[in-house]
Amino acid sequence: SSALWLPVIGGVYGGVLAIAESTSKKELALSSNPFINFGVVTLISVVLIFLVQDGIIIGLPSMAASYEIFFVNSFGMPINTGLFIFSVILIGGLAGGIVMTQMFRQVVLNTVLLCTTFILIGYASYAIVLIRSNYDTPIDENNPENFLSFISYLRREQYGDMPSLIYGQHFNADYETQNGRIVYKEGRPIYARKGDHYEIIDTKATPQYKDADKLLFPRAWNTQDKYRERYMYWMNLSDRDLQRGKPGFGDNIFFFLRYQIGHMYLRYFGWNFVGRDGHLQDSGVLTPLDAGKDVPDSVAKLQSRNNLLALPLILGLIGLVFQLYRDPKNFGAVTFLFILTGVALVVYLNSPAFEPRERDYIYVGSFYAFAIWIGFGVMAIAEGLRKVTPGPVAAGIALALSASVPTIMAAEEWDDHDRSQRYFSTDSARNLLNSCAENAVLFTGGDNDTFPLWYLQEVEGVRTDVRVIVQSYFNTGWYVDQMTRQAYKSEPLPFTLRPDVYEEGGPHQVMQYADLGSASKQPSIPAATFLKLINQREPALYLPASSGGTIAVFPNKNFRISADSAHIANLGIVPDNLKRFQVNEFILSLKDNKNFIPLGDLMTLDLITGANWERPIYFNFTSLNGSAFDLDNHVVQEGNAYRLMPINTPSGGQFKPVNTEVMWDNLMNKFQFRNLQKEGVFYGTEYRNFVRNTRSSFFSLAQALANQGDRERAKEALLYSFEQMPHDNFPLDIFAVSSLALLADLGEKERAEELATQAADYSADWLEYFKDNPHMDDFEIRQLGYVLRQSIDLFKRTGNVEMANKYINRFNAVAGE
Repeated sequence: SSALWLPVIGGVYGGVLAIAESTSKKELALSSNPFINFGVVTLISVVLIFLVQDGIIIGLPSMAASYEIFFVNSFGMPINTGLFIFSVILIGGLAGGIVMTQMFRQVVLNTVLLCTTFILIGYASYAIVLIRSNYDTPIDENNPENFLSFISYLRREQYGDMPSLIYGQHFNADYETQNGRIVYKEGRPIYARKGDHYEIIDTKATPQYKDADKLLFPRAWNTQDKYRERYMYWMNLSDRDLQRGKPGFGDNIFFFLRYQIGHMYLRYFGWNFVGRDGHLQDSGVLTPLDAGKDVPDSVAKLQSRNNLLALPLILGLIGLVFQLYRDPKNFGAVTFLFILTGVALVVYLNSPAFEPRERDYIYVGSFYAFAIWIGFGVMAIAEGLRKVTPGPVAAGIALALSASVPTIMAAEEWDDHDRSQRYFSTDSARNLLNSCAENAVLFTGGDNDTFPLWYLQEVEGVRTDVRVIVQSYFNTGWYVDQMTRQAYKSEPLPFTLRPDVYEEGGPHQVMQYADLGSASKQPSIPAATFLKLINQREPALYLPASSGGTIAVFPNKNFRISADSAHIANLGIVPDNLKRFQVNEFILSLKDNKNFIPLGDLMTLDLITGANWERPIYFNFTSLNGSAFDLDNHVVQEGNAYRLMPINTPSGGQFKPVNTEVMWDNLMNKFQFRNLQKEGVFYGTEYRNFVRNTRSSFFSLAQALANQGDRERAKEALLYSFEQMPHDNFPLDIFAVSSLALLADLGEKERAEELATQAADYSADWLEYFKDNPHMDDFEIRQLGYVLRQSIDLFKRTGNVEMANKYINRFNAVAGE
């Protein structure tokens, strides 16, 4: 999506420069004041951006689609006829218009046509998306292989809709209802190719919100529960405020200024030109005053604590003023670039109150623009020195003085931006793939889980027999269809549902629970029978929808999965230590409070049934938690992945049953941990999360081995994990600190106390720092508090009263007790 904007910004930016040039020559002068001219031009340019977005980026392809549908569906002409006719008209019109405006010296109109042409030239590079998709590559997101699906790709329809930037609902909005049902509004029709014509497959009906819960310039708009608490935090609202009818327009603007401008832009700006106080989520700006304060050792030694002394900011502001007075016309152009790629993006993107990771990279264009002013700052210093010393000498002194800025930036920031010694992004992906048996299916949860796996399979050819399924993509028909194709060594998935069941826009995109009498009263229903009824389009499974059409329903939340014991024994998939839990059938239930089955979970149910235990099915931690079904009692850990097996353990919980022999071989022999032990390599929050998952796997293995009486291998696994992932590079987290009690029980009391001391010092240091710097996320603070309390419990367990009391006192100091 960022690349899509490059030709747009380039074209409009070129237009701005051309118009600004014209105004300076009095060809389009609106006022004798250049600042008034620039203000008007800037306003026009902002309007142009939105015109380009709706009129060119989306408008022209939509118009081409209308031509295509009209000529193909109305006149029965071949596919792509309408697209060809539209292209001829567009290209001919632009070429003719450019020639004619040159002949008649229509400067402004000629400039507009040239800018439009150059935007389209850059935009034409997106043809590679259509070309690539037609080759049915293994990774083919949204399958944009024809022009209509390509438009859906450009509209980002798979990501859902956001409210209008002008008017829409706030986060606490209620739905509009009629006769007890939510009112839906049908949107634009979605077409798909069906043979030699196009059919409407969906109308994108959207729920409507009450008018009383809508406001101008909606900033806090996302009504999902996970955002509610964060919106309230940033708006300083309480539950009582919500009951009184808040948020209002003022609260909305407060959120915009405090969070979207302050926290999500100015904070990032400060990171680049003032300083940064750490790499943790929501880390703040480190000002020169803050840098002079005493901080705990764990904070002071942090590689990502960068003190730039605000020198880049000062030099940039000097350059800004210098260009403003010396070259106001080009100052306006740079300012336009700075605003367009900064604050304007803040307005357009409308960031929610929670992000899974920092988003500073979004505004890099704005930072580039400010870097231009830093360059002019050097010129400004040289100009000032020329008043007291000759020109060459002044230039040399200015360069020498200004060189301190990039020198400090490199000295402070190089170590936490250097990626040359980091390999665990691929190693963790390799470890996840190697956790799976041959020809397995592996479910992942999102980008961080999936992209490294794709890299290994596509570029290095690692474990191409494993079929990776992205859980969120699995809710789309185009992705399910791709899973029915061979991909390298991975065989097609054994679905039983027909393509017309999972096609895009069909009623099975989300199935809803409905009481259908006798079937709903039964404890469970066979999954195979349920899927067969769907294939047969059993009328009882379809009810009229309030928005028109039909909705698919299911009559029971519990599905029986069969597992013939003779067949399972022949496959030999259940390990000896878990055979006591093996069953001939088990109940796969929806999680608590779930009253719907998304398409992805319906296809998961179909995959489990169709595979008949012959195709290994695995889940990583994220996808296991993300499934609508409660799988905890039916999975076995074999590394960093959990294998679905015909078992029914007494309870799931945090630690799942372990196939100890397979998991031992995977973790101790197959897993890689390159450079995790090397000093000086920086690992940020996302990297540490990868390590956290692997440490948890070692703890699970050690606990399982200890429960089986294999104390030596349990101890060896724990010691190996701390050797490969040392505390100095990866401070002990909530999983690692929990394993210290087991380590002490296995005869490694001194090592356990040594690790507990390191963990307690680190946690107490950061808690003391957070007490004076309360901007950090509460979740991070709670984790540090847990680690400190667990360390104290370890000292109590080993009888080290002195150390326990030491850290109890530090805990009480930060807790205010």
